[in-house]
Amino acid sequence: MFKNDDRTIDSLPARIGGALMRRAMLSMLAIFGQSLGSRLRSNQPTDSLEKGRIMKQMFLLAILVVMCFLPLSGAGAGLQDKQTPPAKSDQSAEMKPGKEKGKQERFFAFPLAKVKEAVIDAMKGAEFEVKKDSGNELEAKRKRHVGVFVGSGGETLVAQFKEAEEGGVKGTRVVAETKKGFVGRAGQKSWTNAVLDEAERILKEAKQ
Repeated sequence: MFKNDDRTIDSLPARIGGALMRRAMLSMLAIFGQSLGSRLRSNQPTDSLEKGRIMKQMFLLAILVVMCFLPLSGAGAGLQDKQTPPAKSDQSAEMKPGKEKGKQERFFAFPLAKVKEAVIDAMKGAEFEVKKDSGNELEAKRKRHVGVFVGSGGETLVAQFKEAEEGGVKGTRVVAETKKGFVGRAGQKSWTNAVLDEAERILKEAKQ
């Protein structure tokens, strides 16, 4: 059975137009070549000046033959690039820091081990590296970025995990906080909610 590919259908007019343009160019070049050939057979040039002029025209003909394909090839490549869909990111959206201050608390209706794993993955997505793992508590440090005036990174994110129940549903309660360091404090942000939101997205996707 034939597959209905919208990209193939959309590209048909461009392909047909490119083929017609190529044929028109080749027809014009063929007429020019025949005219040049007739001159060579009828005139039979003997002097070097006439021969040089004809050689230049033949060289120009060869260049035109090559050039008539180059724009079409470039256009085809551009069309192919436009038709190729961009690769989907593993994350639904880019993680961005927030303005929250202090500890943030979140309940997840998932076992502690799965919640902890999701938080670690979310930390990695925000360029945090886990430095301490004491079972029910994680401490991670964010990668530093050097700036011209003010750099960024260097924040510490601490997350504590505890089995809990909310509304009759068993799960895990996470209390997390972003701590800013003394060095580069001006460029540091709070990543607590961004990491917890990403962890929630990871857990929901794993459940599907």
